Parts: sequence; C-alpha cells; structure tokens
Amino acid sequence: MKQGSTRIWWAVVLAGALAGGCGGGEAERDDDVASSTGDTSGGERQAGGTGTGTGHGTETETGQGSVQGDPVVEDDGMAVEGILGSLAQSTISRAMAQRMDRFSACFAARYDALPVLAGSATLAFRVRGDGGVRWVHLVNSTVGDRETERCLLGVAAGMRFSPGPVGGDAEFQDSIELAAPEDVRPPVAWQPSRLRATLREAGSGLRVCNVPGDQLRITVYVDPGATVAAVGASFVPSDPSADSQAALDCVTRQVARWPFPDPGSYTAKVTFEAP
Repeated sequence: MKQGSTRIWWAVVLAGALAGGCGGGEAERDDDVASSTGDTSGGERQAGGTGTGTGHGTETETGQGSVQGDPVVEDDGMAVEGILGSLAQSTISRAMAQRMDRFSACFAARYDALPVLAGSATLAFRVRGDGGVRWVHLVNSTVGDRETERCLLGVAAGMRFSPGPVGGDAEFQDSIELAAPEDVRPPVAWQPSRLRATLREAGSGLRVCNVPGDQLRITVYVDPGATVAAVGASFVPSDPSADSQAALDCVTRQVARWPFPDPGSYTAKVTFEAP
C-alpha cells in the first residue's frame, strides 16, 4: 500500500496532515516523547480490548492516510474506514499535525550522534471508539535508527483522535519522512547486493529473534572502519495486538554485531529484506 509524503529540511512532514490541513485541535493527551521503555505493547498499544483483521483497501496518494476499507463519505469529506468503524480523514490530519513537533523531536534528539539520519516510517494504527490508540506498529521504515523509531512509536501511541471513529474501531496508515539539511552530505547508498557475504555469514542469527510477522526490513548505517553507527527495523505483525518491540530490539542488536564491508571515507546506508 502506497503512502504519500513530503520532505523538508529539519522537519518531519506528516503525509496525512498535509492532506487534511492543520486546523485547530481537539483535546489530546500530553504524553512526553516516549523513552526506550514504556507501558504499551503491540507496536505500541494503549490499554483496551484487542482486535485483528484486514480491510479491502483502496490506495490514496499525495499525502493522505491509507484507506483500510472502502472510503466512507462524511459531512467533512473523506473518511478512513476500518474493520468495524470509520474515521474522518480530517480528524487524522488534525491529530497528526498536533504531534508534528514531537515527531520532529525524535529525529532532532539523535542528529548530533547521527548527522546523516534520514528516512521514512509508515505507522499502522488501530483507533478505539473513544479516540485512543489501541495499537500502533511501524510496518515499514528506512529510518535506520532503533532509538528514533522507538520514539516515533511512543509519540504515536499517545495520540488521541477526536471525534473518535463512528461504528467501532478504525484502522489506517500514515507516513512520516525526514530529509536532512541541504548542507549535510547524505550517506553513500549501498545496494543490498553489497551484503551478500554478510548475510551468508550472519543472516541465520536472526532466527533467535522469532519475529512474529512478515516483511522484516532492516536499515543500517555503517561508518568508516566498518563500524555500525545505527540499525533500525520494521515488519508487518501477524497479530497486531501482540508485542513486537522485543523482536525489533533483538533484530537490531543482532545486526549491530554483523561484519559489514568498510565504506571507505564516509558513512554508508543500506536497506534490505531479512533473509
């Protein structure tokens, strides 16, 4: 499923937010940006019942949240329909816009340690009828930094969508993207084929992580001297109500110990599918 996004320097641009506008906000939770641990599970999950399923989706582009189910027309225009209910696109856009500063802070907190940090992240939400987040997962990411990705999930888990879905829980996806400042040289882009020897030697070690899902994607920054600067990962969970954080922590720890090629004089970045 395709998500639209817009890139600017030093800012995280929320795809859904730009589509629906950044109008005045409803009451939202004033949670702090999440640290490396928290009281949620799933991708990040707030307390409440569980639910799974898949919608028959149509795709949207140009910065709109992805539709899970057929579009539902409401008074203010587009809506996103989940398995049980529907959520207005304008509500999604407003809620994402209200968290823009906190999403941005997740990247800014790591910029000194990782100047070349950049990439996109797709978040999959399930929202309860009261507007709280039941669960949220990072289902596709090229950010390449576990600390940043964990922070994004923590911010997303604390969101509130008001008014909440009509008819029950609703599911949707939205994307966040960071572009580094113009004066920062981007990392050298490696093709996955560059890692054939690495994957042959170390790839089987990921089995110990027992990743509970599919489409495990890993992004790595490799500094001169073949030193791993950062690792990030994402996957589509088989059971969205279950915890995925332990598996992602395991994957990134394993990959950080792999023997990578030396990029030479400047940091390299590579994204690849797990073997």
